[in-house]
This record gives sequence, structure tokens and C-alpha cells, in this order.
Amino acid sequence: MGWSNKQMKSKAARLKEIFGTVGDKWKNVTPHFLMMSPRRPEKLNIENWPVWMAPQQKVKWLPLPITDNLNKVTRCNSDGKADKNGNYWTKKRR
Repeated sequence: MGWSNKQMKSKAARLKEIFGTVGDKWKNVTPHFLMMSPRRPEKLNIENWPVWMAPQQKVKWLPLPITDNLNKVTRCNSDGKADKNGNYWTKKRR
């Protein structure tokens, strides 16, 4: 699952409050930010992010290797069928 621009805007706003726009809010603290995902993020709007989160307008990114034998957690109904409004969770193969 990827990060949406809405989620990242909210996260950037919280981190900006904590560390400041240029990351100098706390003496002797240097914040760092990177994203790790199976694929490089595309169409990411970094317009209102603090400068330190995307130096030179580039987000630091590391690839997250995904193997074939992983499971994923899926929301479901009481019968175990996928349901985005379900109150239960089940484990399924990726």
C-alpha cells in the first residue's frame, strides 16, 4: 500500500511542527526523513513539506524488497470475506 498525497501532507505538517521548516527547532537534533517502499513513489506533492524532508526537492528513498512468500493483513467480515467496512481481520497470501 502506498502513501497518498493527503497522508503525506498531514505527516509533513506534524513533522514540521516538531522539527521546524528547516529542521533547526531543537539544538543538537538533526531530523532525517526517507521513504521505503517496493516501488519509488510517483506523483508525490512535496510542495508544503519542510525543506529538510526533501533536500534539493528530492525525497530520499530506499527500495523495500518483497518476497513471494509474504502474507498481508486484510479487513474482512465475520465470514472471512474481504470487506473494507468489516470489523475483522484475516491473513492472506500476497
